[in-house]
Amino acid sequence: NSPTFNTTVPLAPGSITIVTLPVTARNWTANLVANNAVHAFASDEFVAYTVNREPFTSDAALGLPVDTMNTEYLVMDYKPLVGAQFNVFAGFDNTTVTITPKTAMVGRPAGVPFTVVLQRGQGYFAKSATGSPSNTLTGTIISADRPVGLTNGEGCTNVPVGTFACDHTYEVAQPVQSWGKSVLVSNLPNRPRGSIYRILASQDGTTVTQDGVFLASLNRTQFFETPILPGNHIFAANKPIFVAQFMTGQGSPGAVSGDPAMGNMIPTEQYLRSYTFS
Repeated sequence: NSPTFNTTVPLAPGSITIVTLPVTARNWTANLVANNAVHAFASDEFVAYTVNREPFTSDAALGLPVDTMNTEYLVMDYKPLVGAQFNVFAGFDNTTVTITPKTAMVGRPAGVPFTVVLQRGQGYFAKSATGSPSNTLTGTIISADRPVGLTNGEGCTNVPVGTFACDHTYEVAQPVQSWGKSVLVSNLPNRPRGSIYRILASQDGTTVTQDGVFLASLNRTQFFETPILPGNHIFAANKPIFVAQFMTGQGSPGAVSGDPAMGNMIPTEQYLRSYTFS
């Protein structure tokens, strides 16, 4: 809507083209709607990776096409030190979004649903009310009457709490409709001692196993957080789940450089046969 930034770039198959967005695109205020979303489009299919960059802190995510956006999401983040964050944005005009905060947000109490109406290109930015690790927004419900997108994470966190350093983590959320019942996870490079995982349930009565061994019983919006877990594993459930991997800070035992980062663990039901790596 009334764009203030336009650019056209040629893409060569199999190569990466970097597009720098205007710094004003990051001007979001908690509990307010802003017209800051950026629409990328082309005559043929393409992939977009998004990177948030600041000195000493950065994270990246795979952008999702408008035709894969959907109407239900559950927020995923870690234990915030300066505030958990999410941004729900609309691909279509007159989209009504209902949000039920898991914990208190800036201007919004915990557990009380509220609605916002978004036009195409608009987003609603939310932030946890405090920077306390207990003020996680994981499990916050996002539902809409038209397809929307969601980014989530936090401004700064230690993984685990008390471990150097405090960094921004960020992901483009996967709609609940794309979740699955089997999720494979693997050790990250430079993290021989492993990562922390959060397993989030979309339905009541969800039984989660790790490598075939009972792990947790969860209801809708509840999550189970593992300790630092080394090696490769299979998380499975009787109902759809979502798993996020959190890379530990460089101060954790055995860590080799790098700081907290967040990654979506894609369920096996969503696996494809070919990928372009960036």
